Amino acid sequence: MSDQKLTNLLNKKNCFVFDLDNTLINLNADWKRIKQNLAIFQKRYFNQIIEKDLFMTNQDLLEKTYGVESVKKILNYLEKEENFAASNLSEINQNGIKILNLIKNDIIKPNQNKKWIYILSNNFKSTIEIALKKFNLIKSFDGYIGRDSGFKMKPSPQGLNYIFNNIGLDNKKNLIFFGDSLIDQKTAKLFGCDYLYIQKL
Repeated sequence: MSDQKLTNLLNKKNCFVFDLDNTLINLNADWKRIKQNLAIFQKRYFNQIIEKDLFMTNQDLLEKTYGVESVKKILNYLEKEENFAASNLSEINQNGIKILNLIKNDIIKPNQNKKWIYILSNNFKSTIEIALKKFNLIKSFDGYIGRDSGFKMKPSPQGLNYIFNNIGLDNKKNLIFFGDSLIDQKTAKLFGCDYLYIQKL
């Protein structure tokens, strides 16, 4: 997409929502090692290895099936790993920061109707906050929603619905979601807004 086409598209939007990892910031976590450790913990607490998408997106079902305390122990480990990566390994995603700067510098203008910038991620809230503070980005956002914010995780559209209703938009087409995965794409589709794959911009 050309810069002009992108600018024209963004000018039509009032709310801009970013995924975090590999969209705005690359956490660069050692996911191979983390997944191996998660498998060990799952065998210990669940007596089986849980399918990846279920483990990463459906905490409610896991808690009902295996108990809150068992799930909490595994998630505590995952949060520590994410936070370590956010603090020590993370880097700016160049495509993501380009879009963010375009929105902040060219799309959002003084004395015009309010526009909002949010993050919706399946990472933990603490991870989001650490990463944003590291790169001095936290003031760029009106809010952020993580996997522990009380909503169903992506691809559920609950997070986007909350943002939409909280800021008082009246048309879902006024919101755009930036992401890097099929889960992000499905989230936008279920909600009913435009989606841009950050790696193709």
